[in-house]
Amino acid sequence: MTGDGVPELWAARAAVAEVAIVGRHLRQVWGTPGTRLGMTRWPPEAGHRLHAHWHYGWQAQLLDCAVDAAERTDDIARKATVVKLVRGIRLRNPHGWVSGRHDELALMGLALMRARRLTAMPKSAALVAIASRLRAAWTDHAGGGVWSVRGGPKVGAVKGSAVNAAFAMLFVGLAEELGDRADLQRARAAVEWLEERLADPETGLLAESVSATGEAVSEVTSAHSQGLLVGACVSLAAATGERRWGELAERTITAIADHLTSSGVLRGNGGSDSGLHAGICARHLAGAAIALDGAAAKTAARIVYRSADGAWRNRAAVPGGPLFGPQWTVPAVGRLGPLPARMAEQLEGIGRDSRWECDLSVQISGWTAVEAAARLARHGVPEREFRAARRGI
Repeated sequence: MTGDGVPELWAARAAVAEVAIVGRHLRQVWGTPGTRLGMTRWPPEAGHRLHAHWHYGWQAQLLDCAVDAAERTDDIARKATVVKLVRGIRLRNPHGWVSGRHDELALMGLALMRARRLTAMPKSAALVAIASRLRAAWTDHAGGGVWSVRGGPKVGAVKGSAVNAAFAMLFVGLAEELGDRADLQRARAAVEWLEERLADPETGLLAESVSATGEAVSEVTSAHSQGLLVGACVSLAAATGERRWGELAERTITAIADHLTSSGVLRGNGGSDSGLHAGICARHLAGAAIALDGAAAKTAARIVYRSADGAWRNRAAVPGGPLFGPQWTVPAVGRLGPLPARMAEQLEGIGRDSRWECDLSVQISGWTAVEAAARLARHGVPEREFRAARRGI
């Protein structure tokens, strides 16, 4: 504990966010005891209460947040919630443990690995199934890399930066978890391929994807792809001791700060699946701030703290607790319907209504950012820019 109580401040904020999202969104799966799943929208309609709307990737990030909360408190009840979420995901997912989208499959693998380590669950068949599917998704098209969806070129798929960065991070863990040292080389190869094929030499950012032929590279970038690359590089640096991975992580952190923030706050990407992006980036920047040294680590911590502070300060107060917005530099509305024109203009093209605030993905992203700040505070990473000015919860 520090003298000004900052670790407790961020832990308190994370707890408030947790209570709000768990209370609004977590429900049993079809009345099955011992299960939980996140309703994908609030306020819900009947289909949401019955979990008729299925977003595998959202549940992966919700599971990650539940693990964050359990690590923050070392609480038996929170660990039980993690186990219930794992059971709920398995019960609801129509394809067993896997998904046709490989980016969300890799993210689920990462969340399940953390859940298993936290709760001492036995080695999971889920990780074996996920690893097998992702190993098969690597081909030599476009020089290497993993397809974004099952079926590859047969369904017109691309090879995306997010899936390959998440693949690399997961396979560093799998090398230890399942004992296949070839998985570590797969992780290396994925990051090398990303750096060769999708890294923009001018900005240092990854492009979103490359076509099957390798001829068409997307000009779009997103925060989660960069954050996942940072996470993959930090994992590789720890596993191999090779300095090049830390250097790549540092360059990517600088690129994020230069190109993907507004006033130091990670920019949002709207709702639906994109609602997760800023939170995913914040999670892995926090990991880098703890693992690395020097200016890049401080930059990563500053982005996390400013992003979490922006999400918290711009939350809407609604029944049950805070409601986060899709853009953390703009006040959340906390109601359905059109936004005032002045506020809509501030959203930088994200949209003119508040429906995205109802998406579980957007709420998870805000919760993730606040948990990331709480994690930094627990590890003694200072929040100097805010300590003098910020008071209260």
